[in-house]
Amino acid sequence: MSRATILELQWRLLPVNLPVDFELIPSRRSLEMTGRIHMAKRSKLGAIKMYPDEFVYYLFSDSLVLCQSLNGKYSTKQFMWLANSTLTVDHAKMCKITGTSSNMIGFKGIFHYLFCISTSKGDTGSEKHILLSIPSSQEKDQFMDELQRIISFYHPSTVGMFGISLEDLHIQDHRQKLLRSRRRSSLGASEIKALAEGNVTDMPLVICCMMERLRGQLDTDGLFRISSSKLQLMELKEVLNDLAASQYTPAQIDDILSRYSTFVLADALKMLMRELPVPVVPVPAYEALIALAEKEKALAKSASSGSSSSILQRVDSIQSSQGPPLLSRLEQTAEIIKKHIEPHPHHFVVLKHLLDFAHEVTQHSAHNRMTPYNLAVCLAPCVLRPTVITIESMLLVPRAVPVFSYLMENRVCLFGDMDG
Repeated sequence: MSRATILELQWRLLPVNLPVDFELIPSRRSLEMTGRIHMAKRSKLGAIKMYPDEFVYYLFSDSLVLCQSLNGKYSTKQFMWLANSTLTVDHAKMCKITGTSSNMIGFKGIFHYLFCISTSKGDTGSEKHILLSIPSSQEKDQFMDELQRIISFYHPSTVGMFGISLEDLHIQDHRQKLLRSRRRSSLGASEIKALAEGNVTDMPLVICCMMERLRGQLDTDGLFRISSSKLQLMELKEVLNDLAASQYTPAQIDDILSRYSTFVLADALKMLMRELPVPVVPVPAYEALIALAEKEKALAKSASSGSSSSILQRVDSIQSSQGPPLLSRLEQTAEIIKKHIEPHPHHFVVLKHLLDFAHEVTQHSAHNRMTPYNLAVCLAPCVLRPTVITIESMLLVPRAVPVFSYLMENRVCLFGDMDG
């Protein structure tokens, strides 16, 4: 029996009276941890006093419930939504407990680990602070790790749509989806962790919305080539970043994008990719693809300068050697993608959809004059780039153009169909 199943059984068998707004539906709320804990209080003079009774805590994927035994049954004493709470790590340190109040107990000579959970002003219009204490260091660490993971999901350290990773963009979209949904607690801490590790198949919402808007303007002459208004571009960036700090929907993003020209949207998509902390094509894959293209170029040059008979002799010599057969460029490219891009599913998915979208743009080259090469000149530096700009890395920028063209040309073989 799994740990999660045991926790669910423990919860169902325990007669606890929950607040009326808390429905016990396992498919909506996942019980992550349960155990015993003390509540404490800090006096105006800074002394720590602890309540005598031990409480039972239940840590769910969106809330913390503290229960107290009363006549053989457990009643809820504290209830906190974690979606609008913060964990004060400063208090997660070993403190000596003392107390003199009649309704508190002083634990002289006993060390407990204290930490504070605070709920900001929300539906109740007030703030709530709970000071908790756990005597066991191991249990404290486990409890705080789970609690911090849940709170961090709702309160990320980085918020925005530009300048954050594809992983954070994806998690941000799912966080927004949960917060605006009545089923906002359908993800448990373990599922949140899996989400952060990249078990995903969908695209960041802002990139999807930009591509969909641009799909209606594919005949625009100079798409991705003609620069837009810098002022409007920076305004759009600021508006989208501000939107990410609040709750947003796909319709809201689309409404914002509808106010700007095609060229602003095209430049915004390029800027978003250019400002990713980790490029769409991770650096190891970028370097390997550039090296492979240079090797193929050198072989082609060597073949064109030699006689046909000498070329055949070299091929026969290679094929008769004891080493493994030479892989074609397409096969070697597939190996690079498998080794360096597939382990990062957010990047794999975005690159796949971007190449499909780029192909759509080139299909309208009769009107927009964006041939595969012309489009690669505009998009390659945003997708295939180093994370640190140096003189040496700048020399590689022109070499990324034919690599992007090759990936776009062979996208179906390398990434599968659009629906695949």
